[in-house]
Amino acid sequence: MRMWLVVALLVMPLVQTAAQDELPWYRTQIPEITAERWTEPVAPIPPPRTITRDDYMEYILRDLTPQLEYYGERAGSPDLKGQYVHARREAFLYRATGDEQHARKAMEFVRGDLAYWSEGGGVERGTGFNVLMPALEAYQWIEDSPSLTDEDRETCLQWFLTIEQKAERFEYGAMNRSAGWAVARDTLARMYPDLAGNDERRAYADTVWEQWWPFRDSAENAEGYNALWLSYVIPWAEARGMGLWEDEEFRALCYRFLDQVTPMGVMAPYGDVPGFNSHVNGWAEMLEIMATHLRDGRFRWAAHRLFEWTVAREEDMLQWGNINHNLADGLMVAWLEADDTLAPIMPDRGSVVTSRQQMVFVPKEERQQTMRHDRLLEGEVPNKLIMRTGWEPDASFAMVELCRPMGHGHSDTGGINCYISRGSALLSDTPYLVKDHRWHNCFGVEQWPQPEGRWRWRADEFEAMATSVERFETSALGTSADLRITDYMQQPMTLQRRLFMLGDAGIWVEDTVEATAPCSVRIGPAYQTVAAYGARGENWINTCHPTIPVAFIWELQYMMQWSNRPQDLLIYFQPTAAGEMAVEDVTQDDTLMIVNQPLMNNLKQRIAWREVAELVPGEPRTFTSVLVPHAPTPDASALASGIACHAGEGWSAVSAPGAAGEVWALRNDTGGRVEIGPLVTDAERALISLGDGAPKYWLVDATLLQVADETIFQAAAPTTVCECD
Repeated sequence: MRMWLVVALLVMPLVQTAAQDELPWYRTQIPEITAERWTEPVAPIPPPRTITRDDYMEYILRDLTPQLEYYGERAGSPDLKGQYVHARREAFLYRATGDEQHARKAMEFVRGDLAYWSEGGGVERGTGFNVLMPALEAYQWIEDSPSLTDEDRETCLQWFLTIEQKAERFEYGAMNRSAGWAVARDTLARMYPDLAGNDERRAYADTVWEQWWPFRDSAENAEGYNALWLSYVIPWAEARGMGLWEDEEFRALCYRFLDQVTPMGVMAPYGDVPGFNSHVNGWAEMLEIMATHLRDGRFRWAAHRLFEWTVAREEDMLQWGNINHNLADGLMVAWLEADDTLAPIMPDRGSVVTSRQQMVFVPKEERQQTMRHDRLLEGEVPNKLIMRTGWEPDASFAMVELCRPMGHGHSDTGGINCYISRGSALLSDTPYLVKDHRWHNCFGVEQWPQPEGRWRWRADEFEAMATSVERFETSALGTSADLRITDYMQQPMTLQRRLFMLGDAGIWVEDTVEATAPCSVRIGPAYQTVAAYGARGENWINTCHPTIPVAFIWELQYMMQWSNRPQDLLIYFQPTAAGEMAVEDVTQDDTLMIVNQPLMNNLKQRIAWREVAELVPGEPRTFTSVLVPHAPTPDASALASGIACHAGEGWSAVSAPGAAGEVWALRNDTGGRVEIGPLVTDAERALISLGDGAPKYWLVDATLLQVADETIFQAAAPTTVCECD
């Protein structure tokens, strides 16, 4: 039954003739929200369990055995596509067990794949960047098998050469495709040092190498492609003897990715990815490799939480029918690389602003002539703002994009690509080709009235947009960051987006936009969600992700939906005189700004504060929104009524319900004291939690805090202090 189910699901995405209502529910719909959501208590998050290589192997065998049995009956057929994948899987099983039957079966698939490319179904097809390296790896895993004959070894060489000769193109630049071909061709030359054509192979590999190694970075800004690129450059650098794991710049790159791991273990999504946790295979592999070679159990902890969260949703993966097998492929390398003597350790890294290498796109004419798409430059730029309250399973985490569009990136600068709290995804990201900022959790801006004609989205046209982090403060209680984005979304304006994570109580976002030239626009903050339900007000609404959909790139369907822990997110806007809240259907992106067809979105509703304005220089506009996670409820009116926004000349504040009482947050650029509600303070940034006991507080550059006329803190000189016990 299970084998039939896997095979059926693998072919299901190819069916185009079935009516939409005849397709399985997860292809087009989300679960209906019923009273069970708020009447049934939310189960506690289970404590992390111990994960070992045995758990990886158990999953590999459980998932791949039916696959290999099914396709094994057709091994050697010149009409069977993708036999190099099955050859690698059988080769891994030989490497892991020493059982010769797997080496022999791997060779059957090798001969079949060679036949496919040279005389069968692939004779008119070209090979991509991601074929030769898995083929070489398969051979390396069975190379010592006594069952391999001289004829087998010659067959393997012809297989490699055929794959290489049928290459669609050899590309250049610091990206995954060029790295895939370069490491494979370099490896081929190392394995066969006397092979004809090695001078050209090495010259190509050396050229690509010099386009990334001096910078220790990729020109791509996409979660899945970053993992894929790492899977190429890590073994490549090791083969070149670069002392990779002692290299401080590369080590820093590894920790940059660790910072992007959520408390669930899932890597926060960004850029051209199908959706949430859609590249689990790449990160399961990379995190274990980094743990072993850096001798840092924090990477193992992340790998184990990723595995545990994903495998608990194995039935969800069967909806897609590919991601489950992809995970097994990634776990093969994880099993080979993992060191069970290295204890996993919960990371202790806090909120941070990461940086990355600057890049530019190569002009179109040059790109067509040279097959180079990008060029890394000297100097770093802000990459991601990571805000977190910890790494415990119920901790809060948010990731804000700071880059302009880069390789495989989106125009989501300043957007919250991921917000997680209490083990639930509350905000998530769009799929592969839904790139425009209006579909992200960004400050929205568009010319108004909208110009006639079709507007084409092009990443290289955003090069003037730049982000600076004007101020960043963090503590055990919360995190505050002030961003400035110039030439925002190709419009004559600058956006100041100031974000404040109020611990686990929520996120306060304050957007101030100012024109650099007169313009007529529709503006306002927007947040994308899967569902909005229950009571709502004129300036607030209750939202949730009952599931976390992952969309096809081309078909107007979902590939799958991840089960999500029940939690809600209240979205609150401070009203403006000329604005109003809008709830818009964004199930499909039908703007045709990327391709000539509508695209399926991972999100279904846009919650936005809309205002049409004539902007002129010197007259900024400010918009405030507050995001409050909470337990499911059909009526969040009481929660919404507890939110208040306050502002004066040079300062602003919010108050919101917290777990133990009222939470106050303050930004104060006056240089003096502010009296607001029960508080008096001269702190430049402040977060105060009021409850039954003594106040908890975080003050930045303060000499005074009074609560209800009681002096809580006093100092002779401006001091930063955090009292959270």
